[in-house]
Amino acid sequence: MTQSDILLKHLSTVFDPELGANIVELGMVKKVDHEGSTVKIDLALTIADCPMRSQIEKEITRKLTLLENVETVEINVVAMDQKDRTAVMEKARKKARENAQPTKIDPRTRVIAIGSGKGGVGKSTLSTNIALGLSKKGFKTGLLDADIWGFSIPRLLGIKGRIEANEDKLMVPFVYDNLKVISTGLITSDEDTALMWRGLMLSKALEQFLTNVEWGDLDYLIIDLPPGTGDIQMALSRLLPQAELIVVTTPQLMAQKVATRVADMAKRSFIPLLGVIENMSYFETNAGDKFNIFGQGSDAPVPSVMDLILLQKGARLDFPVQIGPRSPHSIALDWENPPRNDRTYWKERREWMKQRREALLGVTSYSATYAYLYLEPREIRFEILVPLLTLETWLPLQREEADYLSVAEQDAMEKALPGFLQEVCHTHIDGMEITAQLDRLDFFTLDIRDFAKKQERKKVGVANARVGMILSFPTKGNFQSASLEWSFFNEVTPLLNTMTYVFDQPGERFFFTDNERTWQWQSPKHASGPQVSSWLSLPPVPSMPTMPLSLLFLLAAFSGGAFALKRNWKIAVPVLVLGGWFGWWNPVWQQMVIPHPTKEAPLPTPPEQNKIAEVLLRNIYRSFDYLQDADVYSALSRSADGDYLEKLYLQIKKGLILTEQGGAHSRVRNVQWLESEPTSHLMRAQSFSLSVKWEITGTVEHWGHIHTRRNAYRAELEVKAVDDEWKLVDLEVLDEDQVESSTQLRGSA
Repeated sequence: MTQSDILLKHLSTVFDPELGANIVELGMVKKVDHEGSTVKIDLALTIADCPMRSQIEKEITRKLTLLENVETVEINVVAMDQKDRTAVMEKARKKARENAQPTKIDPRTRVIAIGSGKGGVGKSTLSTNIALGLSKKGFKTGLLDADIWGFSIPRLLGIKGRIEANEDKLMVPFVYDNLKVISTGLITSDEDTALMWRGLMLSKALEQFLTNVEWGDLDYLIIDLPPGTGDIQMALSRLLPQAELIVVTTPQLMAQKVATRVADMAKRSFIPLLGVIENMSYFETNAGDKFNIFGQGSDAPVPSVMDLILLQKGARLDFPVQIGPRSPHSIALDWENPPRNDRTYWKERREWMKQRREALLGVTSYSATYAYLYLEPREIRFEILVPLLTLETWLPLQREEADYLSVAEQDAMEKALPGFLQEVCHTHIDGMEITAQLDRLDFFTLDIRDFAKKQERKKVGVANARVGMILSFPTKGNFQSASLEWSFFNEVTPLLNTMTYVFDQPGERFFFTDNERTWQWQSPKHASGPQVSSWLSLPPVPSMPTMPLSLLFLLAAFSGGAFALKRNWKIAVPVLVLGGWFGWWNPVWQQMVIPHPTKEAPLPTPPEQNKIAEVLLRNIYRSFDYLQDADVYSALSRSADGDYLEKLYLQIKKGLILTEQGGAHSRVRNVQWLESEPTSHLMRAQSFSLSVKWEITGTVEHWGHIHTRRNAYRAELEVKAVDDEWKLVDLEVLDEDQVESSTQLRGSA
């Protein structure tokens, strides 16, 4: 036996868990090379991102490294082409038929399973009608109610009673108008009795209905499956390899979404999908009027999808991507570093795609519409990034040139948009409707790399231009509830895919659809919204030296007495007595003090001055955590003197505005105190001046990403004791530098 035969023999013990056959038999092993102690394998999987890929690779490595002369295994995974994939599926079906457990269903019987992603779409009704229709056409038909928990076939047919066993101890189906019927509803004594069976019992029940029932010779077997993709669905492919599937849905988007999962389950289980039935599409009155009760879906019940594989210079550029109607997908071509057909390419490709997604801030499709909803303390913002051609289906505009939109036409669009947006977008905060304000409108081209930056108006091409619009709804402090309704949908925009960000929580996705137009938020119980940062305590102001007022009276009495003694001792004695009493023995004067005429308060030490200035500056920035200007002013008054308040307010607010972000107000995330040193002037007991340096880190969020800016400041400030409290009385910024600026995607839940 050759070395290659030995390797293939060991590889034939590795099974694909989904297909139920070994990888050699399925033709997945395309090439095996043995060089020294290394084995190199070319492994072809049905799809490149096969969910079983990691398990198969680990099992291959484990099995081959058991050989004495094999130390390492290198596996190059490639995706099969359509021809190979079809051949593998045929082998898998054949293997499943060979290994299938014997049932009472003839292999020639056509088995059609009726499934759905969710309940309530009319699946059982359709199963019954299809079975009855086939029976009336003369076909020998069976109807199996495999919805073990939610059986409804007996009630739909109006049959009662219990099925019995024949002499061979096989269950005999209930016959209704030549239709053979089996259901758990015909086994239980009462249809209202709950069947508390778990997964294994469910699949066993299906197995019993297929192996212990005298079905006889059938042309068709219709199986009413339970909703979803559970144990019974998986057991079906094992017990009846010839089974085919029909998926039932309604026009409701949620039903269509879960129906797609059922179709995916059939694909993975190699069950052929016959088609999709859209039920309850509309209600028609006697007058012929049609009402779309569950909304109006697309032209197809579940839009068809296909795998897109793009080749560049003969090499596959990317992983296969499923695309469908109105689901645009963009692929970037890299002519400097084209794709290669070697082992390391796909590892490099994954890393490149990750970096590209970061660089494009998640906006990877040039023809898709993106929406972002922000709940922040100051406002609620609704931001939409939409292709220009899509926007023109919302709000038609006249263009002089077919391929371009001029600056004048952009200005005209900015005037027309607010009325349209106020008509289709409604927001309530604490039950009060707030009118939408169009804060910003930008026109982006293909070369844009930061959608948060304010764009200068210029002529743009309509084929690839995107429009960014920001709607704002101001709040009045901590709000308890909010809702936003979007009511415009058309063929190009059947839904609005939106990321919602509530304060600092991870983002969550929400779909605005014609059936679900409103997003709602309610503050958790006992929550009061984002809080203003706590205040830092200042060191106390040193007390001025004082002297009792009584000493002043004693001094005056003795001075007056001495003067009077030179003139008349009779006057001097009363003056001395009265002055001594008022100045020394009177308790009122003893408690009163006056500033000492020759002494001053101790000067704060340099570390104390540094601490005072740092605390004042941090508290000043904390003042801007408040929402209303009056509250900001009130908070600032705790750290700055009244005469300087207005200048300080304007000075700090200007520093927090990011001009390149269209005038957005940044949120202060961190105040980093760097250093300080005393200046040579203004060193008095209750007043000092410092040269200081600090850094501010602030953030602004737009279109699903966070723009962070860190600025360094150098300034001279003056601090003075006012009413026994340290207050900032002057701040002169000498230098401002941008230390760091970065943009990154905001995370989601």
